Amino acid sequence: MSKPTTTRSDLRRLIGMEMGMPYYRKYGTAPLSFTSGTTAIPVCSALSETNDWWKNHWMVDTSTGANYGQVREITGFNAGTKGLTLGSALLDDPSGQEFEITTVFSPHEIHQAINFAIESAFPAFFDTVIDQTLVVVQDKMEYDLTGLDSKIWFPISFWVEQTTNKLMGSPTTNVNGTQLIDTAADFSAIDGDYLISICHGKSAGLLRSVADREVGDPVFLLRTTDDWGSDGLDPTSVYVIWRPTNSGIDWYDIPALRFDQNEYPAIVYFPVDLDSFAGLRIRIQYVTMPAALTTDASTTIVPPEYILHKACAMLCGSRANDNRSDRRMYTDMETRHLQLADLYMQQHKWRVPASHIWLDRDPARPSSTSGYNPF
Repeated sequence: MSKPTTTRSDLRRLIGMEMGMPYYRKYGTAPLSFTSGTTAIPVCSALSETNDWWKNHWMVDTSTGANYGQVREITGFNAGTKGLTLGSALLDDPSGQEFEITTVFSPHEIHQAINFAIESAFPAFFDTVIDQTLVVVQDKMEYDLTGLDSKIWFPISFWVEQTTNKLMGSPTTNVNGTQLIDTAADFSAIDGDYLISICHGKSAGLLRSVADREVGDPVFLLRTTDDWGSDGLDPTSVYVIWRPTNSGIDWYDIPALRFDQNEYPAIVYFPVDLDSFAGLRIRIQYVTMPAALTTDASTTIVPPEYILHKACAMLCGSRANDNRSDRRMYTDMETRHLQLADLYMQQHKWRVPASHIWLDRDPARPSSTSGYNPF
């Protein structure tokens, strides 16, 4: 069962409540909306505070659109018009846009603290990822792992795809962009459910999805969703086309592998070539550091209880270093939140999943995992 996730916006609101910020205490965790006004002085009719109540606080736009994510310091508030005077104008009309207000700490500081907490949670709290972007290249036994979306801490399992229905060929002309042209082929049955990989020659190792095909009889031109890069394709390239949703698809466990190092490997070595699987995908399940959050909709599996206290500790520590009058208060708050974060980690850290015991050699081809679901 997958672990629950939390969005960045939810974490920001948790921190706002924990730190006693007036906006969250009064209006809760649901954002308010601007009802009118200008880009320099947006108006929210729901605000009911006195003149300059929100001065020196921070506004962040949480809606989609041109103003999304913009942070502005509030330099004044008019209780009569309900207008917030901003330090600099927004990019677009604020009417209908949702927003939140943070106190003492700007949204940028809060988001930085959240990502610091996520990073410091590792390895007690980690992410398990399945990647299917590598493809088998003919006559290749060494594969680079540094191009994966996340850096591998340690691998758990490797599989290779197997299908009984694939089309192989070579382009009959040099192509760049998103085209694949083979006048000796008929692509009339190929649609957007298919994948294309290059298993030999120029641009070997690339994997693309089919976008559409040329209309004709026969059809010998396909277009992909992404281009073939700066090198493009030529007649030395060998393509493989298959539908990954076919019932004939299976995944075979690879029991014999070597790595350049046990933790954070950059290269994997296969003891034999996998030419019988040429062009098909390699599935890698591995443990990695949880990713930083870059948008309000981004999610993390790191427990919010840990992030809350670790982020609050970082925020309070930043003020303890530069605020002479409140230094003792922030120092005490930093200590309290660090203790709560450490206690939560000690009591709830996750058990690291078991990894393969990799063999030195594979005397036969990889064994079938039919009936075994790696998910």
